[in-house]
Amino acid sequence: MYANKYYGQDLIKVGGEWIVSSNYSKGLSDNLEIFRGKPAQNKTPEEAAFATPTGKWAFDAGFTKVKFVKEKYSSEIIVPTISDNIYVIFEK
Repeated sequence: MYANKYYGQDLIKVGGEWIVSSNYSKGLSDNLEIFRGKPAQNKTPEEAAFATPTGKWAFDAGFTKVKFVKEKYSSEIIVPTISDNIYVIFEK
């Protein structure tokens, strides 16, 4: 991973902010669209998170745990709902 080589140390967490916004052509980020989408309906929230582009990258980079937090930079763990923006942390 570029960040590992550039900074000379391993990453231990990767965070993501998957949001509803008019800045996106479909009104929500690609990760949030996939997280909420049909392929994710029969999965746990954790499995759905790893099915997103960020989740796939994180898994390939050795991140095997995922947490959903209340808001950006928060450590309060939540269960995500379909109507929420999603703040996710992938960890090793």
